[in-house]
Amino acid sequence: MSVLLRVILVLAAIGTFWYIIRKIRKSQTQIEDMGFWIAFSIILIIIAVFPQIAIFMANVLQIATTVNFVFLAVTFLLLFQLFLLSIKVSKLESRVKELAGEVALKNYEDTEE
Repeated sequence: MSVLLRVILVLAAIGTFWYIIRKIRKSQTQIEDMGFWIAFSIILIIIAVFPQIAIFMANVLQIATTVNFVFLAVTFLLLFQLFLLSIKVSKLESRVKELAGEVALKNYEDTEE
C-alpha cells in the first residue's frame, strides 16, 4: 500500500471519527447509535496505520488479495449494522402501532364522556 493511500485512509478515518464525535457533542445523535460508527472508524484508522493486519487476515482466511479481504470485511460489517437497524425499526414500528391504538382508545373514551 502506498504512503499516499495510507495517509488518505488515515485522514478519512480521523475525519469520520471527528464528525461522529461532533454530532454526539451537539446532541444530534445518541451515543448508543454511534457506538458502531466510532468502532468502525477506529478499525479503519488501525488498518490504515498497520496494513499488515489486513494482509495477515487475508492470508489466514486464504483470500487472494488484501483488497478483497477489506471489501469483504467492510461489506459484512455494514450488512450486520443494517440487520441491527432493521430489528430496531421493526420494534419501533410495533411500538408506534401500540401507542396509536392507546391514543385512539383514549380519544374514544373521552368522546363517550
